[in-house]
Amino acid sequence: MKILLTAQPKTGKTTVIQKFIQDFSEELCGILSIEITNEDDERTGFKAQNFEGDSQTFMHIQEIKSDIAIGDKPY
Repeated sequence: MKILLTAQPKTGKTTVIQKFIQDFSEELCGILSIEITNEDDERTGFKAQNFEGDSQTFMHIQEIKSDIAIGDKPY
C-alpha cells in the first residue's frame, strides 16, 4: 500500500500520518518530512524521520557567509 497525503501547510498532515503509524500493526517503511520551526512558529527548515524515529536535518535556514548562491539569494 502506498499513501500520499497532501493539503495546505499547518493542517495536520504529519500528525495524521504519525497517529496512523502508531496504530498500524503491519511492518511499515518510509520517511516523514518534519517541519522545523523557531520560537515564533516560523518554518526554518525540515528534517527527514523514518518510522523508527531516527531523524536527520536536510534543509534549514542559517546565516552563513558563502560565495554559493541558490537562485538570486547569496548565502
